[in-house]
Amino acid sequence: MYFNNKKKINNIDAMLMAAGKGKRMRYLTKFLAKPLIKINNTSILERNITKISHAGIKKIVVNTCYQHLTIKKFIKSFKSRKKLPKINITFEKKMLETGGGLKNAIENFENSNILVVNGDSLLSYAYRDCPIKNLSSNYNDRNMDVLLLLSKKKILLAIMVEEIIVELVILKLPS
Repeated sequence: MYFNNKKKINNIDAMLMAAGKGKRMRYLTKFLAKPLIKINNTSILERNITKISHAGIKKIVVNTCYQHLTIKKFIKSFKSRKKLPKINITFEKKMLETGGGLKNAIENFENSNILVVNGDSLLSYAYRDCPIKNLSSNYNDRNMDVLLLLSKKKILLAIMVEEIIVELVILKLPS
């Protein structure tokens, strides 16, 4: 399959799902939201926002619940350092899970196509291996309502080995 890595994605907004508790990593997430865990001095959330922005997506909505103030503080700091992308935060008093989180944030989107990314998924950082552009280049909004990309990855974090499933979804909102 061929796709153009330099082509910017203009008709998609993104949603980073960052409301979860991170129970399995509770010793790291007791005072910090899981997407803010740092790998090589950069948080997963910052890496993903940067990757999404480099793909050409200009609008990101981040949903929060558990440790929401840590994410809010990070986003405020990030926005003061970077112009793009435009980032909105939604807050869930009670965790709404994926569908509820998306429904709660629906009014924040400008495009009808939305890239949904788990906030704790570590997107590939290699420019040639951009999962966002890979997914986008295969998405046909005339024939598809949803396109899902799953990829198993094994990564080493400190002394712990975790199996993380990277999940990206593009979906079309009803008109």
